[in-house]
Amino acid sequence: MGQEVSTSEGVQDVGVEIPSPDASNLQSSSTSEQQEPQIEEEKIEELLNPVKECFDGVQTCIEEKAYEGAVAHIQNFYRVILLTVEDVDDVYIELIESVEEKLKRLVRAKLDAAMENKNLSEIERFCALHAGLGMNDEAIPIYRTQYIEEIIKSEGILTMDLLNAYIELKDKPQPEIQIKEWKEGEEMDDEDEKYFDFVDATRKFYEFLAGLLEEKKDFIVAAFGQEALNVIGADLIRLADVYASPIFDRFLSYMKIQEMIVRIKMQKMAMDEDTHQGETIDPRTFTEILGQMSILSQSNELFDKFFFSRIKIPKQMQQRHRYVKEIMTYYNIIEEYFMTESFKKAINNDKQDPGSKTSSLVENSFFVLKQSAHRALATSNCQSACALINMLSNILNYDYRKLLETMLHESFEEGIRWNPRMILNNVQVSTEYVEKLRISLDSEAQKLYAGSDKEIEMIRTCLIELANISRQYNSELLLPYMQEVVSRLDHIISNIFISVDYSKATYDIDEERFQMNEINDPFMEQLIIKLHDLISQYKESFTENNFGILLSLILDFICDWIEKGTLKKTFSMIGAMQFKKEVKMLTEYCTSQTTKPIRQKFSRLSLISFLLNVTHPRDVLELNRDTWKLKNKEVLDVLARRKDFSKGDIESLAQCFK
Repeated sequence: MGQEVSTSEGVQDVGVEIPSPDASNLQSSSTSEQQEPQIEEEKIEELLNPVKECFDGVQTCIEEKAYEGAVAHIQNFYRVILLTVEDVDDVYIELIESVEEKLKRLVRAKLDAAMENKNLSEIERFCALHAGLGMNDEAIPIYRTQYIEEIIKSEGILTMDLLNAYIELKDKPQPEIQIKEWKEGEEMDDEDEKYFDFVDATRKFYEFLAGLLEEKKDFIVAAFGQEALNVIGADLIRLADVYASPIFDRFLSYMKIQEMIVRIKMQKMAMDEDTHQGETIDPRTFTEILGQMSILSQSNELFDKFFFSRIKIPKQMQQRHRYVKEIMTYYNIIEEYFMTESFKKAINNDKQDPGSKTSSLVENSFFVLKQSAHRALATSNCQSACALINMLSNILNYDYRKLLETMLHESFEEGIRWNPRMILNNVQVSTEYVEKLRISLDSEAQKLYAGSDKEIEMIRTCLIELANISRQYNSELLLPYMQEVVSRLDHIISNIFISVDYSKATYDIDEERFQMNEINDPFMEQLIIKLHDLISQYKESFTENNFGILLSLILDFICDWIEKGTLKKTFSMIGAMQFKKEVKMLTEYCTSQTTKPIRQKFSRLSLISFLLNVTHPRDVLELNRDTWKLKNKEVLDVLARRKDFSKGDIESLAQCFK
């Protein structure tokens, strides 16, 4: 703490001699100087009491070193007494002003002593008293240079010392010393605070500045006014540049970023010219540096967003911005290398693990792409995020798609190397992962870029391409080859139809035959058994979604076959009930085999079953037919299958349809 200046010493130093404004002294002054007529003593006393109390209050506060109270008495005189007491003589005002001036000299002396002793708490205190006495022009520069700058200077030097300690330990590792990385949310003990890495140093220093602004903003506004907050806020931003820029500069040089870039570019050039020899740079060696670059950018962006949301000054390019721009330029190059080379490694190391329905290619590729994309978003740099998302989209839309197409062609057309079902699973899961990646990136962008609708919209525009890629994988790769699978099953499905022989099934039956069918179904049970034998092998080897697609495509054949056969048969009322039971059996079996919604595949058969079971053809007129899958002519053809419906009733219905 700085030295205190005693009241008596302070008073002597500035020549303070506080008068006692008793009534007689003031009355004499008033009489001699203004020669006004005598007034009643009671009225004088009433007039002077508030002034006397002000003098006494100032004197008592100074003696007790309660300088804030002394300032409050002075302010009370000008803001209250002077406005409420009538006809205050100029001489009283002059006496208050003289005491005020002497108090100012005392406060100046105290502030000088605090600055000499570098007592920051006293500097802040007497700067506030300066402001209370209307000396903002003197107080604000001192508060800025002697308080704010000194605090930040101290923190900046400490931060760099801790960073240097970290670098020294990294350069000269000692077995008995373990460098403990600080994690967000952890409290630091004394041992932890012996060193900061680059990320810690930047983040903790920015957090210190943000905390300082939050802590002092109310005081600054109350003491110096709103505009002073902008001025001091600008100081904080300027000092952020002074102390953060060396951290970024040291990061670039110590981590040898430019050397990394040169190695990457030389390797790429050699590979393009087909002159590269030896092993390529392992992309995993860049994982840590990419994470650090991302967080450094994020810290810088968040610092700016925080400050410029609280102070109203123009944003200017600073040296730290130039360093971060340089870092992000290198980041984009390294991240591109990381994605492309990691993708190549995933291809070269592709294999099918036991029990897995896909090859390792899918998981490994999307792990890398997801990691890079989320890391790019985390930079809080919209341009870099968009650049990396576009780069990722190009890989998926060209390199990865071409690879899938090659695998499909080789497995289906040439029958070499690849299991067709596994490749189809790869395509299906890739389709799903692309969409999941798009959704997760969109969700994270809304959190990381909250408050910046323009940046969110820019990122969402880039993500549109991912949605297109997912749809194209499905419509142009997956579905055509799944249809090829079903077309190759055409002869098997045809054999099922032959073995079941639906042509022999009859629905012109009575109650007795219906009961017999309950015990020994002549058709549907056999069809379900044959269908189960066919699809079981695919259920074990396909993903759930692919199996659902396969079953859906097979049902297109089966339902069409049943429908065509049905329209050639004659139905009794009991036979219609038999058909309804069979359609229900098939529907329930198939829906139990997959979670994919396939009930709509039976919509036409279910409607045919319903029409065959109406009581009278005219009942159809009472129903809403807007969503029916059958045209009016088809409805009439179905009803005509019922032998107990008269031709005249059906013709009458046909007239109603017109």
